[in-house]
Amino acid sequence: MDPNHNTPAYIPETISSFELLFTGQNCKPLDKIIKSSRGESMILRMLSLHDGTLKPSRMAELMGTTKGRISSILNSLEAKGLVSRCIDKNNRRSIIVRLTDDGQKCVEEECRKTRNFMGEVFEEMGESDSREFVRLLDRFLVLVNEHIQEDQ
Repeated sequence: MDPNHNTPAYIPETISSFELLFTGQNCKPLDKIIKSSRGESMILRMLSLHDGTLKPSRMAELMGTTKGRISSILNSLEAKGLVSRCIDKNNRRSIIVRLTDDGQKCVEEECRKTRNFMGEVFEEMGESDSREFVRLLDRFLVLVNEHIQEDQ
């Protein structure tokens, strides 16, 4: 916020309320959502969304992390039989990661669980609140992204 700008009175209270969402008991469900957007789960979903194959460098780019971190996650996933790595036929110096059948089953099961969980929550919220929540979250994320772009 610009220090020379008159801040509306509701802003500090809203920021405090927002910060409280990420502490205490409320933090646990948010932690679960955030963790699912990182690490093994994210790589499996990402592969599924890209027809089951991606290069590690592209994964790092999409996730905003290092190739080393991706390599570590892929080692774990490969040991579990959820992905395999092979040499790119078009560029023998490049590796392609493929989702295995077990990996695809894992993605499908996680998606099913997530959709069921979200469905239960949205059902409790009701149609109006659910739609309003999604609308406001979308608006919030668009604005955050715009501000991030301005800072770069």
